[in-house]
Amino acid sequence: MLVRKKIVAILFAIILCLVWSNSFAQIDLYAKINDPLVIAKLDNADSAHLQYVNFHGFSGERDPSDGFFVIAKDSGAGVLTHLWITYGNGDSVAIMKLYLDGVLIVGGRLDSVMGKPHGTLRPPLDTLYPGAYVCDVQLPYRKNFRITFTAPTDNMYCAIASRPIADSTILPKFSLFTSLAAQAKQLAAEQRLRNCNDPWQDSGSALSVFADSINSHQRSTVLDLKGPAVIRTLHINLDRYDVSSLDSLWLVVYWDNSPYPAIEVPIGDFFCTTPNSIPINSLELQWNPQSGFTSVFPMPFSSNARIVLENRSSTPVKATSLIAFHREPIDRSILGYFYTAFSEINPTRFNVNHRVLHTLGKGRYMGMFQYIPNNHSGVSLEGDPIFTIDSNKNYSFRYTGGEDYFDGGWWFFGKMFSLPFAGHTKFFEAFYRFHILDAVEFKSSFDFDLQHGIRSDVKEHYRTTAYYYKQTVLFWTSRDTIRGGEYWMISGAGYTPNITITARFDGKDVIFTTKTNAKGEFAATLQVPTSWKAGKHSISINDEVRPEPVYVLHSPSIHPVTDFLPPVVKYRDTLRVDGNGFIPNERITLYLDSIRVSDPTDTIIVNNHYQFSGIAHIPNIKDWQYHLVAQGDSGSRAVCSELVTVKRNLRYEFEDLIPSSYQDGGNAYERNLSMYYYATWSKQEIAQFEPDRIGRSITFKYYVPVSDTFDVALILTKGKDFGLYAYWLDGIQLGRYDGYAKLDPPWFDPRPSDTLHLGQIFFAKDTHTVLLNCVGKNSDASGLLAGADVLLLTTRTTMPFPQGYWKDTVASLDTATVNHSNPQIPSLSTTSIRLYANPVTDGVLHGELVTKWIDANITVTDILGRTIFSRKYSGNELEIFFSIDLKPIIPGKYFLQLDGLTPMGLRHITAPFIVVD
Repeated sequence: MLVRKKIVAILFAIILCLVWSNSFAQIDLYAKINDPLVIAKLDNADSAHLQYVNFHGFSGERDPSDGFFVIAKDSGAGVLTHLWITYGNGDSVAIMKLYLDGVLIVGGRLDSVMGKPHGTLRPPLDTLYPGAYVCDVQLPYRKNFRITFTAPTDNMYCAIASRPIADSTILPKFSLFTSLAAQAKQLAAEQRLRNCNDPWQDSGSALSVFADSINSHQRSTVLDLKGPAVIRTLHINLDRYDVSSLDSLWLVVYWDNSPYPAIEVPIGDFFCTTPNSIPINSLELQWNPQSGFTSVFPMPFSSNARIVLENRSSTPVKATSLIAFHREPIDRSILGYFYTAFSEINPTRFNVNHRVLHTLGKGRYMGMFQYIPNNHSGVSLEGDPIFTIDSNKNYSFRYTGGEDYFDGGWWFFGKMFSLPFAGHTKFFEAFYRFHILDAVEFKSSFDFDLQHGIRSDVKEHYRTTAYYYKQTVLFWTSRDTIRGGEYWMISGAGYTPNITITARFDGKDVIFTTKTNAKGEFAATLQVPTSWKAGKHSISINDEVRPEPVYVLHSPSIHPVTDFLPPVVKYRDTLRVDGNGFIPNERITLYLDSIRVSDPTDTIIVNNHYQFSGIAHIPNIKDWQYHLVAQGDSGSRAVCSELVTVKRNLRYEFEDLIPSSYQDGGNAYERNLSMYYYATWSKQEIAQFEPDRIGRSITFKYYVPVSDTFDVALILTKGKDFGLYAYWLDGIQLGRYDGYAKLDPPWFDPRPSDTLHLGQIFFAKDTHTVLLNCVGKNSDASGLLAGADVLLLTTRTTMPFPQGYWKDTVASLDTATVNHSNPQIPSLSTTSIRLYANPVTDGVLHGELVTKWIDANITVTDILGRTIFSRKYSGNELEIFFSIDLKPIIPGKYFLQLDGLTPMGLRHITAPFIVVD
């Protein structure tokens, strides 16, 4: 009996050891919550790219077992790490099922499956947000998972994230009902989520204390600390939490003596706090007016941390800070540095997404805070958050809307909340979302853009702060775009003192060696070799590669600064032009082809960084696509790779004409219609006139900059509140418009009118008027409103080509087969260059020069200025024929450049062409 007991004990011990060793090897699904430093470690076993499923409606795939729609699935091993779902027609009539490794884990009515606890599927990781259900319970699967769904209608939205795991053996087997011991990690995570308490407990931490009044436009350093160390807790108190202190007191943080801040953001935005917002109780950031701001984001650094509070307001701010840090070794190949990206646009730009974050390198996106002060559109969050990961569509994803991204639904049912991972903290104005368990990994690049409204058509004040970790390097360059012969500086800090520094170009050529000083710093200035090839290159220090590339130019480059490419402009427009790689202090003149477009009174000078910024003023020239050219008085010259389209049609937005309008009774105001997503107005805005009685009118003034004949079109607005109006141009009545309409369905009100064609009218160069006179209303109309959208003037005349355009060159870019292009310069009217075929389809570009050339040089370059072909000609040749073999080069856009000496002096002509497969 005793022997049997010993055998049983030994077997039990062996089993216990096996279980212990297996659990020791298994991945900790809740380490990012239970171990506060883990979110900064970029080499976790679960740091593969997320797989995201985001859509509205049902997929086409049905589950063979029950005919339900399959809304998400994966084969192989991984962790189902985030599940958000909402149904708009009653949760009790929707049915959902969750399968892991082919086993049905839970199934039934949506409100039962997602709204009630089921063993380990329970709050606080399984949460009912206002309008939606969220499950952040980590669900491991070793073979596959799938989620199926069915409901009477397809008004379902979902966002489901899973993370592949290469080694299935490190994954625990999931069960709804496991022992408390097996649930210990989940229980610990749930405890922290309930309290959002300090995960560090300040064990072994040292403290740095600051208390002072920060005067107007003053910077105060609250911490200047040598490393290596990890900042564990950052706690700041202010004497007040008003608009000025939250908006104008900036938190600025530098790592390892870098001249560029890693964090530079208003303190209110950093802590997700706005005036009159509810207290913040997220997992990593907290705020309330009694205890102040607290961050428990781990912030590792190697050699130095400098934290600055900068008061950009006109009044002093009293601040105290308590910073807890722990000295420990820092391996920068494992631990990422903490960064933020603050972006503010007021107002947002029509049809242009708001950029939240763009960064290069390896890192982890942790979340963001969005603030829309005085949100008045009502549909700002209807736009989609768009994530582009490593420039790879397989890893990129797009949410179905803003409130969906913030884990709510149906505009949060109007409720405010602050939960560990997401919050709506000021009504329709302030929102945050943190990716802790579903952190978004990136290996080479990360881009996050927000639509404002469905079509990025909402005019609002947008502020965003993104939080992320990134693998950092300890060196930096004076600029990223360089040219042969220029002087260029590379410097760094945080290295071991008195060691050799070796800098390499593209990982091969040594470009300099030096030594660090006693502080571990270095700085080197070198002259860029002219032998470096144009294009994108890498720079490394001691074999550590800078994630951001360096661009080498062989010739200067320019680009238009505009929201849309290619740019489209009209007479009297201005276009900002930026240039790189020019000679310092030379004067720049801007041209469209050879037509001067920079004002002679404007002085455009290249700065000491080889850059300039100037303004092009668009003349009254023919509708065409022109080359934008910058010419320096020292010989530098650049042609923009984007063609500038000039349009002579005139477009007048009535909302822009309100300031100069006149009303003889009533009010006129700008009305944003972006919330009426079902219809499209010009820029989603109109001028709305509200007369105080019938007989009142509004007169809009607009300026026609050139005498011409136009087709005239007028677009107004209709709906149940709109009246009957006569419309007049320059004192002549041209018709009547009944704005009343009974729209179906009735909530699709208002709507744009059909285009009112007013015929062909000659306009002298002068100020003209549009008058809308209220003459009554339909008996069913509930108001007398007028909504004026846009006045379109489409030219009916043909202008001759201006002197100095490059004839046919541009047209050839848009034509499948073109025999030649013929650029002309006014002072060389007898000179021509013909290229054929363009586009190049057979790999050979043929050309012909016709002029009196003494010496000529033909060069083919790509858009980065890299030389593909070069040939010199000499002698008094009247005509030169050439053929260029382009078979070895990849398809794309190229330029043929002709530089030569003629009897009239040095001349330069550039002609673009395209190579296709």
